[in-house]
Amino acid sequence: MIAIGVVVAAMVFQDTILTSAYQHMRTWLGIATPPPNTLVCSAYSLLMIFRLTWWLAVAALVALVDPPGITRFLRPDQHQAIYFLKGLAIGSAVMAATVLTIVFVGDAQIHSSQGTAAVRTAYGVAWFLAEILGAAGEEVLYRGLLLILVMRLFGTRTAIVISALAFMAGHGANPGASAVWMFRLALAGLLLAYSVFRSGTIWWATGYHAGWNFASAPLFGAVGSGYFDRGSVFTFFPSGNVLITGGSVGPEGSVLAFLAVVMGFGFLVLTVPARDTVVKKH
Repeated sequence: MIAIGVVVAAMVFQDTILTSAYQHMRTWLGIATPPPNTLVCSAYSLLMIFRLTWWLAVAALVALVDPPGITRFLRPDQHQAIYFLKGLAIGSAVMAATVLTIVFVGDAQIHSSQGTAAVRTAYGVAWFLAEILGAAGEEVLYRGLLLILVMRLFGTRTAIVISALAFMAGHGANPGASAVWMFRLALAGLLLAYSVFRSGTIWWATGYHAGWNFASAPLFGAVGSGYFDRGSVFTFFPSGNVLITGGSVGPEGSVLAFLAVVMGFGFLVLTVPARDTVVKKH
């Protein structure tokens, strides 16, 4: 219960503490304030570094007060790096398939972004690294801390559901959040939580999460979770039904994204052998 209290307190004070530190550091580095509903890679990367550091520090504190709880799910090694790469490939592939299907059915077009190939490549690499940082921070919280600690109190199934609902609620303030997108987020949360128990680590989920986010916005230039990423490899021009294009939240809010999550589950089962990762309730 002490560990749960630490995590809840960290969630309550996260925005207050991190926002102040982030604002000061951004000003010191000379990074301009991003426009509304737009993510600038430098500013976004800085914020994600702060968030990842925050949750790693919380995880270290939890490991001190509750040693057997979360360490084995968070510790990276060569074997778990393979899971990260598998998740990265699968997340990228299923989101890319979603975007390309939207284009194939005639509800959007994709064009090259402005600038030279070198500039677009540089943006792509920078955003790719930024998305890994962002995904890692969220996975440490939702799957490395919340999921495992709740499981020890209420069991695996309840923990998966609570983690998925918390993941969905944590994005509720995003610009243009739609009911379809929120429901899809909950479904994705179920997949990511299940992957932790199947693989014994958060790193498949981290890779999948990063690949999904990268393919939707920085790669194809679509709106990602309600935000436009400045500097993408391609540019996505939606023109059809918002149920297909995802509307203001981009392809992540498309009905086709549900199929993408189901495909992700299938690839997880096919490529990651199930492991005995049950932690006893206390």
